[in-house]
Amino acid sequence: MRKFLLGALALLGGVALFTSNASAALTFSECPAIGSGPSCAFRIEFGKSTTSIIDAGFAAGAGRTYDSAFGDDTLIGLFNDANSGRTLTSVVLGSTKPIFGFDGDGACAIKPAACTTHDSTGYGPNGVTFSPLSFFQGTVLFPALAPGQTAWFSLEAEIPPGTIHIGGIPELSTWAMMIIGFVGVGMQLHRRKSGAYVSA
Repeated sequence: MRKFLLGALALLGGVALFTSNASAALTFSECPAIGSGPSCAFRIEFGKSTTSIIDAGFAAGAGRTYDSAFGDDTLIGLFNDANSGRTLTSVVLGSTKPIFGFDGDGACAIKPAACTTHDSTGYGPNGVTFSPLSFFQGTVLFPALAPGQTAWFSLEAEIPPGTIHIGGIPELSTWAMMIIGFVGVGMQLHRRKSGAYVSA
């Protein structure tokens, strides 16, 4: 009986440890708590020469998203490191999710008190605006973010880890122009090479 109790306690302790580690998430102070989102699901950190996206580690659904009615919409924080040595006004984002497909339920629409001002979409608080190229890529514009300062905004869709990145995905027209350029360069090199054989 004693061995059984010790085994049961060890099992419960292991389950509790696993559960606490699995549910541990970072709390980024840039974003207010909105709906089912306790804070930013992601933080974009600007360093001296790098920009990185940090995932808070929330589970899918409530927590990762603030709009529990539809299970979408994500809070994003901006943090300009005190040692970055640069003032920033924009960041280009791309995703496999339609993060710029705004449908009117931005963070400022859900919790107006969190926003002193907001853009026409309701996703950009306190001077943040957007310049989308498509549903999947665009530029987030914000008031000058000096070293040590923070800001936040919201994006459409639930964004799983690894599906958002800095920089855009080239449009089809851009790919077409690049391919045409490579073909043109290849043809010029081929002409030069074949011309050298003829003249020799």
